[in-house]
Amino acid sequence: MKSEFRQLLKIVNQENIISDETDLLAYSRDLTPYILKPDIVIFPETTKDVSEVLKFANEKKIPVTMRGSGASFTGSSLPRKGGIVLDMSEMNHIIKIIPEDFICVAQPGVSLGELNSELMKYDCIFPHDIGSKDVSSLGGVVASDSHGHHGLKNGKVGNWIIGLEVVLANGKIVKLGTNTLRNNCGFNLIRLFAGSQGTLCAITEITICIAPLPKTSATIGIFFDEMENVMSAVRAIIYAGVEPSAIEIVDQFSLNAVNKTLQLGFPKAEAMMITDVEAPDDDSLEKKVNVVKEMCIAHDGRDILWSKDPKEMDTLWLPRTGIDIAIAKTHAGYREVGFAIADPCVSLSAMIDVMIKMRQIFDEHDVLAAVFGHVGLGIIHPAVFVKVDDPNEWKAAKKAEKEIVDLIAQVGGTITGEHGIGLIKSPFVPAELGNSLDIMRAIKQLFDPNGILNIGKMCLDELSFEEPPHSAYSKYKDE
Repeated sequence: MKSEFRQLLKIVNQENIISDETDLLAYSRDLTPYILKPDIVIFPETTKDVSEVLKFANEKKIPVTMRGSGASFTGSSLPRKGGIVLDMSEMNHIIKIIPEDFICVAQPGVSLGELNSELMKYDCIFPHDIGSKDVSSLGGVVASDSHGHHGLKNGKVGNWIIGLEVVLANGKIVKLGTNTLRNNCGFNLIRLFAGSQGTLCAITEITICIAPLPKTSATIGIFFDEMENVMSAVRAIIYAGVEPSAIEIVDQFSLNAVNKTLQLGFPKAEAMMITDVEAPDDDSLEKKVNVVKEMCIAHDGRDILWSKDPKEMDTLWLPRTGIDIAIAKTHAGYREVGFAIADPCVSLSAMIDVMIKMRQIFDEHDVLAAVFGHVGLGIIHPAVFVKVDDPNEWKAAKKAEKEIVDLIAQVGGTITGEHGIGLIKSPFVPAELGNSLDIMRAIKQLFDPNGILNIGKMCLDELSFEEPPHSAYSKYKDE
């Protein structure tokens, strides 16, 4: 252990510290292709531990990066300039569940899967559903103000947060919110800190709203020969008052790849729509399903499949959730990599046209990519796959990335509807935020004057514009 960190042994036990060079490599990666190694990893067990570590780091001006499960597509949990990584996995307790008030208090290291397993014992659920729910931590999704598959009904995770305990850069512990479902007292600091991706504070406790477990639900899969008809069907479903919890679109490439590789037996089509509906009883559920079917048939949907059996519902979702498995089986050496274009959002009227143009851009640059998204919200997810040790593949993907960022700007969209800015989107932020970025930087200066918290992220400092080292090669630009 470096001598400058010896003082940390007075704060946390030796077994809660990692300083071995080999072990540190495990904390140098996430779902982006970059490699940024910390100098030391600390596993705090209490809010006091976090407070004392931050107080020490602030006095010594040592960079600190918070880390949940490391399942980030934005590089937000990578230590841009080394220093300390605070791994929050030991703070993984569900403090209390109050079903009569629809409230739960938990620490940031709890996984979403574990949280819902406990909530289901009370016939409740935290309805934030993401692809990495079994590994993603509550603190991680709160810090990124994550969205989810069922965001059409439930919105972003920030909608469900009613209280936070945070530790500021100087070690000060601050409690925000109350155990009430509504609070309009003062500035909404909860929403400020939720989504700040560790640049303003460390989150040590979260109070969330929970919901009754849906009595029954179903998934409906509909196939379309023209992508444009999907959006027409979506509008009809929403106007009909069905209130679906999710409406997804999967393009032809994704459908074909998963259908063939996983042998699903689904019909061929230009696009597939996947819709989830919930209801208090089976009769109400079937009525909703029938309305969805009628609306889709009216807009040239065909071969409609639906089920309320959980396993069959998962199968209907596979063209949306199984693309990584399909690509791994058919394209050896490729992996999905987080890029700045992982989650743009555009208006509903522009969405299909943008998806079609995205496909054209990927094909022009010979980039392997699937295009799907939350068609009820305008959020598009291009899943880009590259051979990360091939500089030419990386260059092609980066060219496509820039063209798609420009495309999103042309239609008045945003570069991130879900994942947040992190590291990879920072260079594109000034063009979208303009002088409002000055306000963000002023807020950063107020809460973190020494600039120790998650530096190089969210375009809050000059480091945000420097290309970080790639995990497979260091000078791809010159190769």
